[in-house]
Amino acid sequence: MPQDNAIDVPSTDATEPMKQTTAIDAVNALAAGDSNKFRDAVNDMLGTKVKDYLDVKKLDVAQTFLKPQEVENEEEVTADVEVDDNETDQEKKEDEEV
Repeated sequence: MPQDNAIDVPSTDATEPMKQTTAIDAVNALAAGDSNKFRDAVNDMLGTKVKDYLDVKKLDVAQTFLKPQEVENEEEVTADVEVDDNETDQEKKEDEEV
């Protein structure tokens, strides 16, 4: 019994990139009226975009994982309140009367 037949080897080369569906393929499928192929092409494109985003996010997380984060200095918060001079004069008169 040969050893080569004992292991099921995939037919595609691991270094060979998968064929990615392009927008041209989607438009051609739509023009041909093949809705299933169009749907598959759009789903493949969206899946590729999500995969690419996740790969970038993984790298970002890996670079910042367990590194101390910079703490921003907290600035004093001041309230901008307009005080009408008439109100303060009236309040002073009321306080003097009491």
